[in-house]
Amino acid sequence: MRNHGRFLLRGAPALCSLLLASGCFLPGNFGVSSEPTASANKKIVGAPHTLIGPVASSNTTGPVSGPGPAPILPLNLAGPESPNDLISLQAQKLNDADQEHHLLAARLADLELMLQDRDKSLAEATDEIRKASEDINRKLLDVKRYKQDNADLLERLRKSEQEVIDLRKQLIKMMEKEEPPGGPPIEPDPGKQP
Repeated sequence: MRNHGRFLLRGAPALCSLLLASGCFLPGNFGVSSEPTASANKKIVGAPHTLIGPVASSNTTGPVSGPGPAPILPLNLAGPESPNDLISLQAQKLNDADQEHHLLAARLADLELMLQDRDKSLAEATDEIRKASEDINRKLLDVKRYKQDNADLLERLRKSEQEVIDLRKQLIKMMEKEEPPGGPPIEPDPGKQP
């Protein structure tokens, strides 16, 4: 597991100076003024630093100018100036919420219509699938019946072929048992006249 706190400790001074250089500021002055001061035990050598603008006090509302860190502005925590301002802000928020409510209600109505259309199409598709399934089941039963009929017809054909073969064999046996054609002559019938 990585230790991200180690990065924060090493990168904090660089991060703070980057934020201050880019124009970010901290509320209050934390005892730091924008004017450089000489330490008590250091001697000022050369000309003292000249002021570019007025010295900032804690009551100023404008930006602090001059060399040093970025300007420090006081934090404005004051609320609206009057109850009317507060009422107008709340009325604006109420109007915005009401407009958002109307937009959301319209979106909900659109979504409900879309959902009803999808439900309707889903019901139709389900009905079509059910009908197609029933039709397929009927067709499968028909195919099964046709196969059975075909098998029955094939069996009848085999039986009739066997019967034909058996009849031919019997005819051959009967013909073998009969006397040859050169046998006794056939006598004419006396009741018949030629």
